[in-house]
Amino acid sequence: KQWYQRRVANTAGDSPYQPASEFTGLPMPCMLINIPDGRLQVPPTPAAASTTSSVSTPVPSGNAEAILSQITDQGNVVRNLKSQKANKDEIKAAVDKLLALKKQYKDLTGVDPPAGGKPAPKPAAPPSGNADKLLEEIAEQGNAVRDLKSQKAGKDVIKGAVDKLLALKKQYKELTGQDPPPGGKPAANSTLAAKPAASGDADKLLEQITEQGNLVRNLKAEKAGKDKIKSAVDQLLALKKQYKDLTGADPPPGGKPAPKPASSPDA
Repeated sequence: KQWYQRRVANTAGDSPYQPASEFTGLPMPCMLINIPDGRLQVPPTPAAASTTSSVSTPVPSGNAEAILSQITDQGNVVRNLKSQKANKDEIKAAVDKLLALKKQYKDLTGVDPPAGGKPAPKPAAPPSGNADKLLEEIAEQGNAVRDLKSQKAGKDVIKGAVDKLLALKKQYKELTGQDPPPGGKPAANSTLAAKPAASGDADKLLEQITEQGNLVRNLKAEKAGKDKIKSAVDQLLALKKQYKDLTGADPPPGGKPAPKPASSPDA
């Protein structure tokens, strides 16, 4: 039995099953110590080792653009290796280097690198053109489109005018950062009527309200464009608001002051 225990203890690796020994009368069990897990133990090639060692090479001067350029180049290397069906170890080494460069970029800038390793395009500097002038061109082009549609012009002609209108609107948005107001007219224009009337005269405001109301009615009767009617209505509302701010009461219907009550005769 002691001999059997020493044999088991001295077994350095796997041993097959052995029948009972004539000396001990005990069988030798099958012992599996080195159990394979399916992985191939392939020693790294010198090229892969050298590539891996260069992963953590710091980029000089910490230039983010230089790192992005390296990310782009390394991404191309990875794609080429995959398309050529290169060795798995070479592909893994190239991918590790790519991931290290991306991590270095994020540590430097605080954000993930953009897709493809290319920096996001910087917004183009807005042209020196005047936004008001663009709005005027948008209004004129919008009228041209409406005229063409009312005249039932050809589809190609209408499409060309619409494309020009859209290009003007896009140019306005790039210049100001917001969409142009409806009709191509700046919203600020509707506040021009809100300038204080000379000497704060409420009667003068009522006259302006009457005239503006007549203008709105005429535009509606003539079936003018929606933009023109909307602009006139906005100006009318601004005048009414100015009157209310001045007097504390809504303007009378029709813009005419309410008649003063006649003085009662002496009893």
